[in-house]
Amino acid sequence: MKEKNWGSFINGLNRKYIKQGIFIDLYDCETVSNQMRAEGSQKQHDDYIENEADATFFMFFKKAGEFTLHELQIARDALVNQKRPDIFTYFKVVGDDIEQTDQIKKAVDIIANSYGHYFSKFTDVDTIKLGMLQYIADKLNDGSSVTIYDGEFYVNDTKIDGIELDNIFAYQNNSEYKRLKEKLSELDDKINEAIKNKQFKDIETFTQQKETAEKVFAKLESDILNMIINMQKEMQKGNINPVRMQAYQLLEMGKIKEAQKLIPIGILKARSENLLLKNQIQQQDNKDLVENAKVRIETLKLDVSNSDRFNMMADTYESIIENAFLCYDDVFIYDYCSFLDKQNNSPKAYEVGKKLEGLYLLNENKFEKSDFASLYNLLGIICGNLSLHKKQENYFKKSIMINEQLVKIDLIGFDTYKANLACDYDIAGCFYDTQGNTEQALYYLVRAIKIREQLAKENPKKYNQNLATSYNNAGNFYYKQGNNQVANYYYSKALVLFEQFAEKSCLAIIYNNLAVFYKEQGKTIKAEHYLIKAIEIREQLAKDNPEKYNSGLATSYNNAGNFYSAQDDVKKAECYYIKAIKIRKQLVKYNPERYNADLADSYYSYGFFTDNEEYFDKALTLAKTQPDNPYCRQIISTLEN
Repeated sequence: MKEKNWGSFINGLNRKYIKQGIFIDLYDCETVSNQMRAEGSQKQHDDYIENEADATFFMFFKKAGEFTLHELQIARDALVNQKRPDIFTYFKVVGDDIEQTDQIKKAVDIIANSYGHYFSKFTDVDTIKLGMLQYIADKLNDGSSVTIYDGEFYVNDTKIDGIELDNIFAYQNNSEYKRLKEKLSELDDKINEAIKNKQFKDIETFTQQKETAEKVFAKLESDILNMIINMQKEMQKGNINPVRMQAYQLLEMGKIKEAQKLIPIGILKARSENLLLKNQIQQQDNKDLVENAKVRIETLKLDVSNSDRFNMMADTYESIIENAFLCYDDVFIYDYCSFLDKQNNSPKAYEVGKKLEGLYLLNENKFEKSDFASLYNLLGIICGNLSLHKKQENYFKKSIMINEQLVKIDLIGFDTYKANLACDYDIAGCFYDTQGNTEQALYYLVRAIKIREQLAKENPKKYNQNLATSYNNAGNFYYKQGNNQVANYYYSKALVLFEQFAEKSCLAIIYNNLAVFYKEQGKTIKAEHYLIKAIEIREQLAKDNPEKYNSGLATSYNNAGNFYSAQDDVKKAECYYIKAIKIRKQLVKYNPERYNADLADSYYSYGFFTDNEEYFDKALTLAKTQPDNPYCRQIISTLEN
């Protein structure tokens, strides 16, 4: 390789992972093979590929000589017959695309058409380095994954030097990524200019704009990385269908709309209906269809300018879900269940989750214990949204039991399973807090914080947001107990971490909680400050994805009504109460099990504000549909006594 840092990068990976049985040999195939052929040792090299190598990475520049193609054929034959080595192929882009010499044309035809392997393009070897990183993460077999934090790559907790994100082909071609990066640079210049001129209002405005852009930028970075990882899986296993190959090549070039058009929903639905008529006989065809649907969903995730992308994703999932069950694609099913939960469609999410649970229980040997734990955790959250509290508790206990076992017996994946267990503990603590079981709530909240503090100490970029969530939940707990000093301590710790690391939706949560907290402390200026910040964030989020964020926005509006009512600002209180009621009435139509209690709370608050018995009656009627909800119990107790 001509690149100066290529060998040092490989050596660095070998030093990091040789103790875990991973070692990379670097060959310049044409040079080495010529020398081997001259010495009569080509067979030794072929034997190494066929019998020892777990993976082969082929990098083509301007030519593809006979020895390279010979070794590629050896690798392919071994993969077909022995299921190894995995094959990864990359072609150098010269000018606008691959240089179409006769040798390169032949190599592309063999790889894409004869072997059915996806091939990627590169302008810099950092694209290939990323492929190697992901392969290593898979080989570690401990739940490891490649992630990005502040533009740097990690495999689990280990930072990887010698690879630049901007050198990777898919990032170089993504216009939205480049636009956001330029915007961040412009905002930095504006902030520096405002500081120089002591324009404090502009400093605050530009800083807020930068924070918003940074969150969008980080999400896009992650989505592009996930796309690259999925492309690599297609490259690794071979037999990719032509539609997916073309779609991924377009995505890699940043042509998102064009890729989306290759997999229209109408064709997916037609194929789905046809295959469902044939049932399980066509299992491989069902798998292929589900894989196509996954690529369509990826195109929609990357299409950030499309305001209808969430509805289009829902339609795609729903159209293919039965095919996913027929071919046991639990990843697609789980992702759909999680998507429905995030979009606040709890009844449908519960239906899909229960069906997936049945699939797991009937085919236990096909799935990992960690898969069961993840599903039980998700079903617990969904049951909470549906006020199915006994089932909610049962699912949380199941998830905790599995993850506690995994932490004890699986030392390789220790941190991964500890993080999952901390999530279980945190959610269980919040559950028992809402049920008034303070002893159990504190038990689990403390254990969640202990684990997350340890993890965040080892890898703050990865785990600080989770730790902030636990601090926030502890603040809520102590606030309800009337221990304002300790509540303030945890809220303050959460706020610092959230403002440094969290997504906007998490920031809105802590701002909303602080607004309520400071209102009760009589600190109205602080309360209003955080209340407005929460509303501003949630209005932006709800504009982009109302199904997901309207619930939080209604909560902030209702809190604003309560706040301004207490300040005797009748006009503002009236405005916010009406906004909250309007949204919550729509949510109740969509999901009454989840939102009846929220609407009852709004009617109850507005009833006191207007001194109107009609709203008290509405609140009482709704509260009686959710008697286990603590807010509903309070409404029933107050209005019936």
